[in-house]
Amino acid sequence: MGTSCSKDGSGDGGALGARVGDVVEAGGRLDWTMETKDGPLTLSEMLAAGKCVVVFFYPKDETYGCTKEACAFRDRYEAFCKLGAEVVGVSNDKDHTAFAKNHRLTYPLASDVGGQVRRQWGLTQFDVLGGLVKGRATYVIAPSGRIEQVFNSAIDFEGHMKESLGTVERIMAQSHGETVEA
Repeated sequence: MGTSCSKDGSGDGGALGARVGDVVEAGGRLDWTMETKDGPLTLSEMLAAGKCVVVFFYPKDETYGCTKEACAFRDRYEAFCKLGAEVVGVSNDKDHTAFAKNHRLTYPLASDVGGQVRRQWGLTQFDVLGGLVKGRATYVIAPSGRIEQVFNSAIDFEGHMKESLGTVERIMAQSHGETVEA
């Protein structure tokens, strides 16, 4: 089970971090640029391209739960793309090349070496065992830059993908004037 919120912000990303309703603006406090195998990746630039962006923060490459979560996003990556969304995985690992190759991960994996973005986004509140195990949280950001959902769960590895996909479907349907049940 995890905490998910999409309207009122309860169970959100933290008082000083990224919360439901916050807006990512170019150069603002929630914007970031991180390295990927293909070079620097900037969040606000992905949003400026008119895409929903799903950012999932996970503790470490090649661990059981992180691999399950990454592969769940891999298995539904095409569905995200068809909806006009981009998926980005983020961990403190410096190089994701082997992890991506071992599990056929085609979406960007960004390196938050030193954990600056994790702290900036308030993810330390999701750490367990006194910070020994880094927290796991997923953010769904609308093309407008508004954070629409924060989902965190240390154990529902596939729930991150399922919750995110449902939120992206709702955002995109609403952007096309369709009525969607909450």
